[in-house]
Amino acid sequence: MQPTFKSMRHDGTVKRGEANSVRLEDIHERPGFNIVRDYNSPKYQEDVDALVAYLEAGGTVEALEVVPRAEGGVWVVQGHTRRFAFKKMDERGTLPRTPNKDDPTILEAWVSVKPFVGNDAEQLLRQATSTKRAEVDVLGLGRVYNKLLGFGWTPQQIADRSGEKLATIQRILTLAGGNTDVHEMVKAGEVKPTIAAQAVKTHGDKAGAVLGAALVEAKAIGKTRVTNAVLKPKRIPEALVERLIASLRKVAHEIDGFSDDEKELLAVLAEIDGVRA
Repeated sequence: MQPTFKSMRHDGTVKRGEANSVRLEDIHERPGFNIVRDYNSPKYQEDVDALVAYLEAGGTVEALEVVPRAEGGVWVVQGHTRRFAFKKMDERGTLPRTPNKDDPTILEAWVSVKPFVGNDAEQLLRQATSTKRAEVDVLGLGRVYNKLLGFGWTPQQIADRSGEKLATIQRILTLAGGNTDVHEMVKAGEVKPTIAAQAVKTHGDKAGAVLGAALVEAKAIGKTRVTNAVLKPKRIPEALVERLIASLRKVAHEIDGFSDDEKELLAVLAEIDGVRA
């Protein structure tokens, strides 16, 4: 039988005071659930360490949002980084523990929680709408949005429920559909997600090669990442184009015979005249 918060308060899993609280050991992470953050990235580890320092200095955080776990305890829906920080503090011996009321030799660490109400898709979306302390990355959002599409949601539904613009959702989904080489460049900070998404939209499977070439060009002029200025073709000044056309016309008028190359020149000039007509 699936436990409820009422039954867990009755069996002692949940303690009720000013707020519900659960022992740290009874708070679990559902395998494969939190796909919005890359746990192995240096940035994520920095976020956890920063939160640990904040808490150890006396800072406070909101209660974790959880749902009952059939096997006992609760699953985290929102608050994974806080859970990691609490566990790290516990390993360092800086997380407060209090004696168990029945056996004072047992020290317990109680963490504030609040019930999350919503189905599995809504629990997944909650990851994407949470930006407390830990910065949500665009690639992680793409993983969440793609999974919601698998639940049968439309991009418009995701936009409505997340509070984002439809264009933003579509751009993130476009980037999510890019190849690994594009994603690795985004992770490395070599290209902004918005520029990468546009490259995927324009070049498809070749986006990685296009961005890679643009990165080489950017580094050659002292930049560290791809910018629109590097990626977009350079526009030849109109005055220079006019001078070139005038010179070509002069050459064309001086031609006596017509070789294949000369015929091609005349054809190009005629095409230019057609465009301008």
